[in-house]
Amino acid sequence: MQRLPRFRRGAVFALFALLLSSLLLTNFFSAGAQVVLSEPQILPGDLGSLAAAGVQERPQLSTGADSYLAVWVDSRTALSGTLFTKRPRDPYSHTYDLVAARVSPAGALLDQAPIMIRADVSIDSAPRAVIEDGAGNWVVAFESFLPQEGTSIPRGTLVARVSNDGTVLDPGGRLVYNHHSQYMGDSDIARAGDRYLLTFIDIGQTYRVMGLLLDANLNQLRNGPEQLLSGTKPRVASNGESWYVVSTGNGTRVSRDGDPVDLGGINIYPVSASDPSLCWDGQYWFVAFNTRYDAATRTYLNDDDIYVSRVSAAGAVIDPAGRPVKQGGGNQISATVAPGLGGGAQVAWQEQHEQINPRVGWNGQNWLVSWLTKRPRDPYSHTYDLVAARVSPAGALLDQAPIRRPRRVVRPSARSCPPPAQSPARRS
Repeated sequence: MQRLPRFRRGAVFALFALLLSSLLLTNFFSAGAQVVLSEPQILPGDLGSLAAAGVQERPQLSTGADSYLAVWVDSRTALSGTLFTKRPRDPYSHTYDLVAARVSPAGALLDQAPIMIRADVSIDSAPRAVIEDGAGNWVVAFESFLPQEGTSIPRGTLVARVSNDGTVLDPGGRLVYNHHSQYMGDSDIARAGDRYLLTFIDIGQTYRVMGLLLDANLNQLRNGPEQLLSGTKPRVASNGESWYVVSTGNGTRVSRDGDPVDLGGINIYPVSASDPSLCWDGQYWFVAFNTRYDAATRTYLNDDDIYVSRVSAAGAVIDPAGRPVKQGGGNQISATVAPGLGGGAQVAWQEQHEQINPRVGWNGQNWLVSWLTKRPRDPYSHTYDLVAARVSPAGALLDQAPIRRPRRVVRPSARSCPPPAQSPARRS
């Protein structure tokens, strides 16, 4: 009997494809320079054969002297009872560990057992950022609740340095900022030479983006924090001398002394931009984000698309309407951007295409897998197409582009395989 190919758990409901697109500038010195985009391509690397037990999530990644450091929260050491049962941390959450692993430039895993940074944490202590410190170490930033102060249980930002050989130099993490209140979040950190800028949001009647200057040893360098912007989900990047901070469509340069240069912020995109990410390519700040607003048509769409805007060293927004990186059906979200080789930038993002109701049939030679895939019908609603792909007995995908029937359809029948041949009915 032929064996049915295995499918990943969760793939029935949504397909998440991580895509990469290189952004190159044809003219670095023209305010109207056109952004040239390569064709998106699916990034490799999701075919690991030895999946770990439990849940691994919220990853962060940074380059180092001769390898990369991946950091995430992991529940495999907290499993008890059955394989998929996590040990409760309290009545409201489960236990995770904050762990890391080094990866070679060729993609080889250098630490077969994860490096323990901090054991027994909640999901709120997932890594917020990981960067290099210029001395051959990585700096992992994360948040945690702190010992109670009066009636308050404050939150703060901690850092843990990891050496190039995988040694944790600050086991459990070292506190670099105590908010003295639980109302903080979205920490990020970037280094400019011999100092760091820590950013986070102060949650009150309004959301304030705050900045705190730290020295080379990650100690507070001056009084603070002070407000840099208003908004949520701030991100910070450095050009080696100073910083740029973005939050929900606004941005400001930040001086080497930690002061905001563009008071009140400069509007990078006409409306709120979600999940911004930014980098410096040597000439421009590149800000990537997702939004449902199309500035060209001044309309709101049904799904998010990926855009990028450039900001000059002088703080001028080169692309006030944003440059579309990826538009189309399904959600394009969670953009991240990194400098390209020789200038420009590379943008990676996550795509969500809802694919439901899979069915499979066997014709004696190959499997045929069919499903419904969701696509926009107009800017305000969706429809479904019936698509299919052949799969060999060895599990190889035979149709790189699915066989598509572009029309609104009902779900495929639960009986995809033909019924077995029946004997002629007997007469009574």
